Amino acid sequence: MKSEREAKKILKAYGKAEFRERVNYVDSFLPDKTSFAGAISYRHAFKRLGMITALMILVMALAVSVYAASMHILNYTKIVHDTNDEYRSNIETVDKVKDIEFFEPTYIPDRFVLDKAECDELFQEKTWIYTGPDNENLIISQLPDYVNIYIDNERSESETFALGNLEGVLYDFRDELVCVIQYESTVITISGPVDRDELTQIIRGMNIPE
Repeated sequence: MKSEREAKKILKAYGKAEFRERVNYVDSFLPDKTSFAGAISYRHAFKRLGMITALMILVMALAVSVYAASMHILNYTKIVHDTNDEYRSNIETVDKVKDIEFFEPTYIPDRFVLDKAECDELFQEKTWIYTGPDNENLIISQLPDYVNIYIDNERSESETFALGNLEGVLYDFRDELVCVIQYESTVITISGPVDRDELTQIIRGMNIPE
């Protein structure tokens, strides 16, 4: 069909343009370049070949998400270390000026009581801390998508987590869950001794567009 062929041509052209932009972005981190964020250390950055390979994978993932249209994917590159999984933001420094939207939790399991809610307007971060009957904590944090995330990978099993059109990652520590999802520029982390049904209700209770 003509419309389908045209759509594929547009998607292919978009992927090529995005690839060129990401290659230019990678070049800015090479030793003969000066990074815009001079305070950040890139001593452990990938070599160029590794970066280009990773970027090709990202472009392919981007093409899939564009074709899906409504899917909200974590805008991070996962790097596995010995003791933790690092989710390194793919956002360029110049983009770190966007305001993010906070989603107020409306459902929390009855056994938890709100201990405190903290909001840092400067760094655009908001955290809700709930305490359970045995002093265990349920923590919900929301932050911008340019902040890197580190999650312990020694005691947990991880998998892709999907809820409607929202997608993220889920770490199961047996006695607690850690979930990271993203909607537009807002990254939401939920950690605590809850089961999957409760986790789903907590996310739905924030009324995040799915």
